[in-house]
Amino acid sequence: WCFNLSIPELREYWISDCLQAVADGCDGCYIDRSNNMTQVSVQSMSKEDSIRFELAHMETLSELNRRLADIGSFAISNNQGIPAEGTVMMMFEDFAASEHCIRSLQIAAERNLGVQAHAGDIVDDGTNATENGCGHGDINAMAAFLIGAGEYAYYHCAKGWQSDEPWPLYPDAWLDWRNEYDKPLGKPLANGTKGSRDGIWRRFFAYAYVEFDSSLGNGTIWWADGTTQRGKPRKLGDAQTGCTWQTMANNGGRGDDLDY
Repeated sequence: WCFNLSIPELREYWISDCLQAVADGCDGCYIDRSNNMTQVSVQSMSKEDSIRFELAHMETLSELNRRLADIGSFAISNNQGIPAEGTVMMMFEDFAASEHCIRSLQIAAERNLGVQAHAGDIVDDGTNATENGCGHGDINAMAAFLIGAGEYAYYHCAKGWQSDEPWPLYPDAWLDWRNEYDKPLGKPLANGTKGSRDGIWRRFFAYAYVEFDSSLGNGTIWWADGTTQRGKPRKLGDAQTGCTWQTMANNGGRGDDLDY
């Protein structure tokens, strides 16, 4: 029924929905598909209308970000990392154990963006594509995350996109708290860097040391309590497609915004 509203009314309808959630006690709003609506616009509109639709989509996000900032809140924008649009927090919903994801995190940190990194949808241990990607692959992805993470970066690993009602009677990767999350990490002593000869990424923290092998795609974490976690080496494949980061597909031809 809301499509009977005018464009300004429709924009206000969506924005007020998020603002009301914040007023009701939420920290902010998660905006899925904030980066790309071509699956709607291209299939149902002319090219000219599609471009106008996508520009209006981005203008709505910009207005939402401005109004959230006015009340000390924020939106987590899925894969949208353009500060000019007012974005302060973004999500990589397909975070994976790859050099591409490390560099993506580093660029986000350079742009003063907070990041919600969701791993587990792409299997990173090369064992069985039908298994949850948060087994051995979790260590690979977590190591890659620690190498590239900025100050306001958050990590979680769970396959799929929803939790199960029976939790906590049954394990649920979305809701279970992993033991690693309680280990002391401390501040990073420097940014993650890649060895010019061996291709190994390394980073020191106050209470941990992390390596990520960019040729084998596996990570190792040495914790201050003496425990060591190693992910299984694997053949680089699907994980290399992780960390999609793009603007609207047709807004001035900007396309992928990552520039190495």
